[in-house]
Amino acid sequence: MSNYGTSLPVFLLFIVIASIYIYNIVRVRKGLAVRIRPIRGLVAIDEAVGRAVEMGRPIHFTLGMSRFFSDTFAAFAILRHLAMKCAEIGAYPIITNSVVTVHLATEEIVRSAYMSSNFPDRYRSDMVRFIAKDPFAYAVGALDVMRSENVSANIMIGTFGPATLLMAEGGRILNLYQIAGTDDLEQLPFYFVSCDYTLIGEEIYGAGAHLSGDRNVLGSLRGEDWLRVGIIALILTFTVLTSFGIDGPLLWFSG
Repeated sequence: MSNYGTSLPVFLLFIVIASIYIYNIVRVRKGLAVRIRPIRGLVAIDEAVGRAVEMGRPIHFTLGMSRFFSDTFAAFAILRHLAMKCAEIGAYPIITNSVVTVHLATEEIVRSAYMSSNFPDRYRSDMVRFIAKDPFAYAVGALDVMRSENVSANIMIGTFGPATLLMAEGGRILNLYQIAGTDDLEQLPFYFVSCDYTLIGEEIYGAGAHLSGDRNVLGSLRGEDWLRVGIIALILTFTVLTSFGIDGPLLWFSG
């Protein structure tokens, strides 16, 4: 009986969450207009590509020391958008990596983005480069690439560990237009000081919907907003009920 009492609230919660997602995805697929708050850091990515073309200089992108975690997949969506934008207007992207598996994935993302564009002949195999596995060796190597290639902008999405300050401040010293993004609170102060724009936490995860306009992703993003409202409403409701000594619903929900 105790297992049943515990699993029933969890099952009902799963049904509610799944229903919210499915409902919003279906509504958006049918043409429901979804208003998304503009994120300045994402708008700045297109501006950085435009500046690179105007200046006739490459643009640098890096995922740092990120492995296959949630922020890495979010960065992949940003990279694909960047590669397609570069292919369309003739900018030259340079992507540096420090993790072999991520390096292979970024190679395929950039190649497929160019092949699916109207200018597949603009793709070059040396756009994606592996530098080193060690954080400091990677940072020094990436900064040397940025200096020698005379890039106009540096976009850093992901985790850089102990080399965060070296990458961010090195780009600032090179006077680069810098955009950074991470869900690591320890890295954010360095980005705020050294970068022009910083994507914070969930702004990275919402980047795919903002940049691609994919209706399935927009629907799920809208569903997440509904869930946040629902969770806040539940917390407030349980708080008020408990304050008046009515703790039955909370005890049932918590099993």
